[in-house]
Amino acid sequence: MLSKASERNKVILVTTRPVWVFGKNSWNNSLQTLLNPEISLLSVPSHTINLVGKNWLNKFSCLDDLLAQGQNKWKKRLILFTSPNSVEALFKVMRIGSSSRVQSKLLRKKINFLIKMLSEWINRTNILTIGAIGKGTALKFEDEFLKFFKIKNRQENNLLENIVYSLDSPSGVSWVGQHMEFIRTRHIYIMEGKENSTGLSDNLKKKCRKVCRVKIYSREKMPIHQDNLKYFTGKLGYEGLNNGLINFLNERFVVLMTTSTNLGKNIDFFKELIGKDSLEIVTHHKKIVDDLKKLDPKVPCTLVDSLSPKAVASEINKLSMKIN
Repeated sequence: MLSKASERNKVILVTTRPVWVFGKNSWNNSLQTLLNPEISLLSVPSHTINLVGKNWLNKFSCLDDLLAQGQNKWKKRLILFTSPNSVEALFKVMRIGSSSRVQSKLLRKKINFLIKMLSEWINRTNILTIGAIGKGTALKFEDEFLKFFKIKNRQENNLLENIVYSLDSPSGVSWVGQHMEFIRTRHIYIMEGKENSTGLSDNLKKKCRKVCRVKIYSREKMPIHQDNLKYFTGKLGYEGLNNGLINFLNERFVVLMTTSTNLGKNIDFFKELIGKDSLEIVTHHKKIVDDLKKLDPKVPCTLVDSLSPKAVASEINKLSMKIN
């Protein structure tokens, strides 16, 4: 409990990243192991994530087009991951879809074919291209790939060098711009959330042979503002909350913002609870930095290279040392 001043930490990192409704939330777990021991990690997710379709174990049709043709047809195909969540979703499908829990023999056949293709990608990247919008997503694919296929030597395989990702200011626009010539002859399969906009696919349709949106996961909003407020203070060890600000003494709250959606409301939410003098924002999106400067230039905001646990932990550990 954090209700006593003597037990409080100097820095509390608050992540608003969505969490999976089942299985391990590997991103949070990895981040926790990399943070300095004096930093508390508090997850206050904005959404929960699930695989698309209630009966996906026996009918996972969103992958049909991707897996419809034989191995010799994969040469010009590119699987484009739009976020770490899209990577995690596909590997969850592969883990569960190839198990005996799946009654459909057809689905197991599809998933086993996908596993075979990915297993060959490491040695035959001309058969299948892997793309990622940003470096954090590329690193997530590398991590999941190594774990799934039980590969121990990361340096020997140089997986990251074979992933097509955006080097600077990761976004769909920058990815398309940087890889314009390469993607012209590709059939691109976008791994994304059900709620994602059509912006990326509309842009790609003008540049390459074929584009298919694979809506592999869905997001569901967490409770409304007041419920979140109670949930947040409850996790901090406070049973009730008065209208005034909680006195957090000399604690510093660092909030990791991963989306610009409702940014103003989210910033107001944390300022209402914590007070802007104890608040600092960290993000991987330059747009969030720019928008925050317009909303409240007095709230400090730091830009990290990517959303990989290593990059986030490195920046938070540095901030912690400055504060102390």
